[in-house]
Amino acid sequence: MNEITVFLKNHPYITTIWIILFFSIIFLWTRNLFYKIKNISIFKAINLFNKDKAIFLDIRSKQNFALEHIVNSINIEERDFNKEKIEKLKKYKNKYIIIISYNGNESFKIARKLKKLNFPLILILENGIKGWLENHFPTTKTKNN
Repeated sequence: MNEITVFLKNHPYITTIWIILFFSIIFLWTRNLFYKIKNISIFKAINLFNKDKAIFLDIRSKQNFALEHIVNSINIEERDFNKEKIEKLKKYKNKYIIIISYNGNESFKIARKLKKLNFPLILILENGIKGWLENHFPTTKTKNN
């Protein structure tokens, strides 16, 4: 134990980084626990889509969505998420809504908004579209008119 305290005193930068990382992990864990928003794997998302008719909500830009997206997904850009767009989602209120971003990190903000609006079945696709593509799952493109 004495060696640990000596190490911590001799390496204040490393100690500070470890403390920040520790509290960041605790914060993220409790935030997800408090909002009851779960990250789900690609396989669980596919299962929900096939069995429970889940909805994929892609929050990436229209340009990125047009290049490649999951079949039958809905695109509402994160920056355009307003009352008008939320009204379009009301018909899916009792279905699972799986939020997709590029790597999964950007989805929490939208998931939290939907939870506050009493959407009960909100999930986040783990690793986002990046993980989907890395696992070689199919995507489609939006055709130009």
